[in-house]
Amino acid sequence: MTKPFPVEELQETINSLLHIRSDPDAALIHAGYESSDRDYKELIDISTKAGRASLAKDIIAFADYGGGRIIVGVAEPAPGSFEPVGVSDAACKALELTKLNQAVRDFMDPAIHVSVRTVVDGTRNFVFIEVPPAIDAPILVKKKNDSAGLFPGRIYTRMTAAASSEVQTSAELREILSRFKETDKI
Repeated sequence: MTKPFPVEELQETINSLLHIRSDPDAALIHAGYESSDRDYKELIDISTKAGRASLAKDIIAFADYGGGRIIVGVAEPAPGSFEPVGVSDAACKALELTKLNQAVRDFMDPAIHVSVRTVVDGTRNFVFIEVPPAIDAPILVKKKNDSAGLFPGRIYTRMTAAASSEVQTSAELREILSRFKETDKI
C-alpha cells in the first residue's frame, strides 16, 4: 500500500491478511475518529439555509480534497469522542439523493453531485454521503452564507485536523492544484 491510503483500504487489507470477514460500513460507523476523508454528523437539517450551507461547505471541502464520506448518525458527546446513535426513518428520507443534491447545488460552482445511501447497523439507520473528487478544477463557493462561513469565490478543503476549512496558505492551494495536474496525465 502506498501512502496516503484511505482507512477503509487499510481495514480491508488487514481483514484480508487475517482472513477476517467484516462489514466495511460497520467498521466506518464504529471507527471512532474522523479523518481528512471521513466526517461524522449526528444529524443534518437541509430544511434550513444554515443546514444546507454547512453541508455544502463540507461537500466542497471533500471534493477539493479528493473525495470523502460524511456519515450521519454518529454523535460527538465530547470533543473527539464519537458514539453511533443512528437516525430516524424520517431523517433518512429527508436526506434522499435528489433532495440533498438540490439543497446544496446553489452554493457551489461547479455543482458536484454526491451519492447517498442508507446503511443499517443492527437496528439503527445511518446515512452515508459519498463525495466524489472534483475533476477538472477546485469547486468554488458560489453563494454566501455567514453562519456557515461560506464566501463567494473562496476554496475550501479538508485539513489534517479533520475539519472543513478555507484554504489559507499557498502550500494548501498547491496541494489541491497538484491533484488536478496529476489527473490531467491520466
